[in-house]
Amino acid sequence: MVYSYLLLSFTACTQDDEPIKDYQTCCGIEPVVHIPEFIDGSKSYLYVPNAFTPNSDGINDIFSGVFNDEISHFEYIIIEQDVTDQTTSPIIYQRQNITRENLKDTGWNGLRSDGKIHKGAFNYTIYAVTKDGRTFSTIGRGCAIACDNDATYFRDKVGCFFPIQTDTKGMLDKSIKVGEESCFGK
Repeated sequence: MVYSYLLLSFTACTQDDEPIKDYQTCCGIEPVVHIPEFIDGSKSYLYVPNAFTPNSDGINDIFSGVFNDEISHFEYIIIEQDVTDQTTSPIIYQRQNITRENLKDTGWNGLRSDGKIHKGAFNYTIYAVTKDGRTFSTIGRGCAIACDNDATYFRDKVGCFFPIQTDTKGMLDKSIKVGEESCFGK
């Protein structure tokens, strides 16, 4: 009888804790701020957040980088699963020719090819092109946060930086509030 109770308790705990497991490796590291300086002294600026909330509320819904006027466009962006599943393609999302004008339409909205929202960590590669044709790549890690019961995990989590945290020049401003109280709970 005691053995059965312990087995049921352990199983219930494991099932309850499993969704949080998707988030254990999320955030906690600095977002990517890439400032390549070229031989002629010019600098490009690229900020890539390490978290977003694809819940269609108009705040932090799209994952992509934010760039300054020295960057013309992203040649392409590739989003891959954090842990490669041998039965499926590791690529979750890819898009070419992302410009400032089409950024909201071409950035990743968090949907997988099966139509479900991706939850948890992912890896990305962005290839950027400067206005004078020079190229550079940025590789990093991000987190898609589904605004469900598990999102409360992020209420007091430090090290998460979101798309909304950019100033008027597209540069990271950590003092800007994330604006996800309805997602993370108050």
